[in-house]
Amino acid sequence: MAKKYNHFHKYKRTKLGDKGFIVYRCMVPGCSHYLRKELLVGSLCQCWRCEEPMVITSYMLRLARPHCVDCTKKKKVDKKIDKLTELFEGTV
Repeated sequence: MAKKYNHFHKYKRTKLGDKGFIVYRCMVPGCSHYLRKELLVGSLCQCWRCEEPMVITSYMLRLARPHCVDCTKKKKVDKKIDKLTELFEGTV
């Protein structure tokens, strides 16, 4: 029977055993929960940066400490590209 937890898990990628099997372990003190990478997609967990609940996507599994889309730093767009888009929008 599955255990009931009263918190959102805060997963961290770790290696298990001598062969280095990749699992995601809950880092909340006192919690012994862990899951394989394949079973984690679509589950709820806690963001490492803002500590709000989020749903894990396959992209987030590339991260050792998964965080939500809102906390992801976006790349700065080149200013020349911004000027070109403004130029094209003005002529259309």
